[in-house]
Amino acid sequence: MKIPLVPTLFALASITIAGAGLEPLADPGPVVNVTLGGAADHPGEIQIRSGAGTRGALMQSRNTTPSAGALNRAFLLRDGQLHRLPEPGRPDVRLMDGDFIQIPVRQPYGRDARERRTYVLKLAGSKKYSDRLFHQRNLDLEGTWRTNWWYGVRGRELRTPDDDYLSAFISPLPGRFTVCPDTEKYLGIDSGDRPESLLVLTFSDMLAHGLPADRLDRMKDRERFILSAICEAINATPYRLVMGTSSGRMTIDHTYTFIRSAAGKHGEFGEKAARFLVDHMPKADKENLTAEFLLENLTLALKARETFPWAADVPEEIFFNDVLPYAVFDEPRDPWRAEFLELATPVVRDARTAAEAAQLLNRDFFKLINTHYHTGRERTNQSPRESIEQGKATCTGLSIILVAACRAVGIPARAAGTPLWWNRSGNHTWVEIRDDGEWHFTGADEYNENGLNRGWFTNHAARADADNPVHAIYATSWKKDEGRFLMAWAPDSRDVGGVNVTDAYTTRDAEPDDRPTIGVRFFNNEDTREAKPGTLTTPAGTPITTFTTHAGTTDLNDTPRVPVTPGDSYRFRFVIDGRPRETAPFTIDGDHPDIRDVRPADLTEAPDFSDDADDATPLTRDLAARAIDFTYESLVAEDREKRRAELDEKSITRDGHTMRWLEKTFGPEDPPPGGRSLWISMHGGGGAPERVNDQQWRNQIELYEPEEGIYVAPRAPTDTWNLWHQAHIDVLFARLIENMIALRGVNPDKIYLMGYSAGGDGVWQLAPRMADRFAAAAMMAGHPNDASLLGLRNLPFAIFMGGNDAAYNRNTVAAEKSEKLAALHEADPEGYPHLSRIYPGVGHWMNLRCAEALPWMAEFTRDPWPAKIVWHQSRVVHHRFYWLRVPEGTAEPGATLTATLDGRTIHLEGDVPDGTELLLSDHLLDLDEPVEIRINGGPPVEHRPVRTLATIRSALRERLDPAATPTAAITLP
Repeated sequence: MKIPLVPTLFALASITIAGAGLEPLADPGPVVNVTLGGAADHPGEIQIRSGAGTRGALMQSRNTTPSAGALNRAFLLRDGQLHRLPEPGRPDVRLMDGDFIQIPVRQPYGRDARERRTYVLKLAGSKKYSDRLFHQRNLDLEGTWRTNWWYGVRGRELRTPDDDYLSAFISPLPGRFTVCPDTEKYLGIDSGDRPESLLVLTFSDMLAHGLPADRLDRMKDRERFILSAICEAINATPYRLVMGTSSGRMTIDHTYTFIRSAAGKHGEFGEKAARFLVDHMPKADKENLTAEFLLENLTLALKARETFPWAADVPEEIFFNDVLPYAVFDEPRDPWRAEFLELATPVVRDARTAAEAAQLLNRDFFKLINTHYHTGRERTNQSPRESIEQGKATCTGLSIILVAACRAVGIPARAAGTPLWWNRSGNHTWVEIRDDGEWHFTGADEYNENGLNRGWFTNHAARADADNPVHAIYATSWKKDEGRFLMAWAPDSRDVGGVNVTDAYTTRDAEPDDRPTIGVRFFNNEDTREAKPGTLTTPAGTPITTFTTHAGTTDLNDTPRVPVTPGDSYRFRFVIDGRPRETAPFTIDGDHPDIRDVRPADLTEAPDFSDDADDATPLTRDLAARAIDFTYESLVAEDREKRRAELDEKSITRDGHTMRWLEKTFGPEDPPPGGRSLWISMHGGGGAPERVNDQQWRNQIELYEPEEGIYVAPRAPTDTWNLWHQAHIDVLFARLIENMIALRGVNPDKIYLMGYSAGGDGVWQLAPRMADRFAAAAMMAGHPNDASLLGLRNLPFAIFMGGNDAAYNRNTVAAEKSEKLAALHEADPEGYPHLSRIYPGVGHWMNLRCAEALPWMAEFTRDPWPAKIVWHQSRVVHHRFYWLRVPEGTAEPGATLTATLDGRTIHLEGDVPDGTELLLSDHLLDLDEPVEIRINGGPPVEHRPVRTLATIRSALRERLDPAATPTAAITLP
């Protein structure tokens, strides 16, 4: 037998080396004869000594006398580099666990005397003793070389490599080596000439070879044993020889016997199949599986290949990789193939293709074995037998069964799955089968009558990430050439080969739904899933979408998924015993919402704010707040399409007047907390041809740039001189504001009004009469005409004017109004905040110096519930102002009504029509306590406000402004 010059490297853990001056070398140099020896006074160490006349043997002896000339030709392999050992004369070289010693030697005699061979000794914590070795056995290796192999070990493992030369490999086993009381077997090896026979060394063998009985007893007492054995490689066949563990168990690698038996029974193809199976077999299977198990699996696989029409044409490499294997993942190894072949054959009898057969198996096989999805299974990676005995398995166990059933009838099958979905909603496993040269997928025990490549998880799979190992999709492979299958239950394991097949799912026809979604499961009081109709609602209870939860044998992660928005809050609502019940509000965190489980104990009775509810029933403060949100959301939903069309067209028509606008959005792409601001900027012109006003309109959109918000330049509906004074402007602006709040995310408390020239005229008029809609206002170069400033009590107001803008006395009137505002503020220090800028030497055009208004205005936020209100009716009368309302037809131009809250007393002064309403909110005062009302100094009258749905509905239908919506109303006689 020729023995080639090939180094053998067994890669275990790399261990550090205690020693000095190791010099990296590229080549070990010429071969030498060496002897290995051990010294009793160096426990945990081994000494390398050179010697002569050893006839090429690797020996362990008690010789401690170093010989020069050979030590510099033995080398240490560490971290992938070859190092020369220290110079001769320093015989004690300490080598720790994990070191490799490579020793080239020359065969000194025989027909192969010129052949070189390289031996590699891997050290793993061995202890050498000075005791005399007690056993040797000579073995003729096909007549080419006769030598002695002596090993001194304690509880170690001896192995021969899978090539044509000998090597010693010493590694630790767990526990200490002890006597097996039943058989007294310590070590099993193949005798060589009879591969199926076993040579066993026992105490009797040792005694027969001269080991004194008292010496054996002493070793037994110390639980230390020194054994020797003969190892050889026969026809490049690997053998694994494992010495006893702490239980005295002995295991033997039977793969050589399996390969020889496969060749004898099934010829060249059988041997090739067996070698493929063994070459990629996990280490544990080589230690634990018998030749009989492996041979039966191969024989039945070949029988299926001969029996079923689709199996005969399966390419050899696919058959070996995806039909022949006896396992899918790291599940316990069951001999399932015979039983599954018997059960599956009648199921697929009428199938014409592998795809048809797989569909039939998915439909009927799980019923035959009465095993379905259940989270009560004992573990994830159950073997088929374990799952069948329990009648329970999750997606992984069911996939293992379906893969096995398909393989039993010759269908190439493999498991596919992801360790974690992209939205972090868990892992999942399913099955792929090969038909007509392509792989197709299906959920295990999830038969779909429409065919393969369908499943609840397709949208999830379409969002997988091939470059992220955790979020990629893998298919199992017996050979590990392309990588590993990352198993969620054993993320560090490399025992299962895998192929990254993510692209096959992300490039399918179905487009992934990019919207974040959340899944929901409903469990009854017995903690069993139920198929339950439900509704996703807003926190207020407004329905968003309906769904039905899944139950029965569906996968635990197979849930209805409803679209949601990260950062928003929601509730789930279910009907229990005929009554609507709901969860507490929950907020969606992150971009990848997960799954929520709901149980009856999580639900409370849901309030009814629908049109059928009693709108006079008193509400608590919390319920009133929810009723505002619910009613507001319902009203927006009723009119959503019309409002959206108006925003899309940038055009609103009311009472025969149409207002168009231009707009720009400033600031970050994502709106700030609370919503965007809205800036309404009115153009100049007026009393001019349409083309002139159009030019002024288009110029207005370019004038100002707020730091943040939606900037709107409306086009006046008319071209008259008073284009911004007329009553229709109030109605059109109110609709624009409501649309922006409802559909564009505008904050109702951050709406700002400004205008230039004729637009400034409009600010003088609109700001006082609509002060309760704005956070601040700024007038640029306009004339007030007959406008009153009284209504500006709670509205910050800015005046900007050129000092030389004398047309219509704008400059002098602006100065007078500035002084008037200052006087009003001095008389009422908490009211009439203002800013006045009259630029000397500047005419009507202020060169945008007035742009300083925008940062000043942005500092203010509307207070919809001020403690004091001054309501002055202009020529365009209103019936509601802040928290006051007068009956229709009672408002008179020039009338003034002042309302002041002092503690729990409200003082009304001025023009107070009969039927005046106080529209109250807990934002203004505690509505659970009585309130006193005094009119024009009269006696106080106590009232007890009641929060009702009727008040909320009436107010929101009149003005869609949730921040300013009252919950209780008091009507004065």
